[in-house]
Amino acid sequence: MARGQRHLSFARCAGILAVLLTCACATVRAQEPSWSEHLAQSTAARQAGDFERAEALLVDALADARAVFGPADPRVATTLNALASLYEVTGRTSAAESLYVGSLTIIEAALGPRHLEVATTLNALGTLYLADGRFAEAEPILARSLA
Repeated sequence: MARGQRHLSFARCAGILAVLLTCACATVRAQEPSWSEHLAQSTAARQAGDFERAEALLVDALADARAVFGPADPRVATTLNALASLYEVTGRTSAAESLYVGSLTIIEAALGPRHLEVATTLNALGTLYLADGRFAEAEPILARSLA
């Protein structure tokens, strides 16, 4: 193969690689709005009192976040918190507690134990315990949220 032909082959390979990378990046960018759109739509549905639709949108947002960003991403935790809050207002405190704890695990690992999001999640969990009459469990959680 002549030197010019080999150079052309490298150029073609580089071009093909650039197209593939562009397509892959476009796919990720196209999926991210899906998560944020589901989250925004769920907020609107919740504010309108359509809790069933809000839940369906949050479940979709959670699946999107896990698929696009990975299971340990803070956006997964954000979605878990939103879903937990919805469960809390609809009386499903056991499910809400589980989601808050899961969110807390992700946020602490990703952002560190002193991050504001950790405090926010601790406060939500502690408030859930208070509302449920679980004062002994609420106190250390709420104290930790203020530390």
